[in-house]
Amino acid sequence: MSSKTFPYPISKFSKDPINDALKRIAAGSGQTVAAVTEAVVAAGSALAWSDPYQALGLGTQDWQWQIQFDFQPPGADEPNMYIAFSSGNSAYSAGGALPAPVPNFTTPLVFTMMGAPLFLGGGSPGPSSGAGVGGASLRRVRVSSQQVATVLTDMEDIVIFGTGPVFRYWYDPQLGPGNGTGCWQAEVDAWASNYVAMIIIESSGCSIASGNGGPPATPPPSFTGWTQMHNRWAMV
Repeated sequence: MSSKTFPYPISKFSKDPINDALKRIAAGSGQTVAAVTEAVVAAGSALAWSDPYQALGLGTQDWQWQIQFDFQPPGADEPNMYIAFSSGNSAYSAGGALPAPVPNFTTPLVFTMMGAPLFLGGGSPGPSSGAGVGGASLRRVRVSSQQVATVLTDMEDIVIFGTGPVFRYWYDPQLGPGNGTGCWQAEVDAWASNYVAMIIIESSGCSIASGNGGPPATPPPSFTGWTQMHNRWAMV
């Protein structure tokens, strides 16, 4: 029997996420919470990263954590890995996700704080497509946000249909500690005249510089002429 990995995502809105993680790992591995806690402490496998607000435009307020418990069941050649994890942002957002408070990283485990994110989110940087209802086709294209001066022009140049297009953006500037995520999102929607095909072109970034090893800041482009959306969920 070879080893297996069991991932356990924990809600970023949990009121007691660390204990929830220990209980989830214990239930999955068949061990007691006390045994899991002792093993995690001994292995030093509780890791966390946070990027707190330091000044306006510095500190994204993102946080992440991960707990790993290795247990070798009878008959297995190698130990199984049980990994619980979560991530969130503690700031209030104008039209975006709800704030998720930073967990207490000293109870009941003392976490090793990392100088860089434990894992990276985001979608594929390349194009993708798929068939829709009734034979209609949908093509989604993700455009890198690193070249801020040209990203909107690049998005406009990809449009291949004559109906539309609709140019929309959402931006949540950072106003102070716990207020504003700095995230922005741009989207172009266009469709064929007979509605049998649609293309969605997307880009996004964060205008806040990380003070603790996160990705570089990407200031929002000049959205002159684009329609501002006040709710991020209207964009996706």
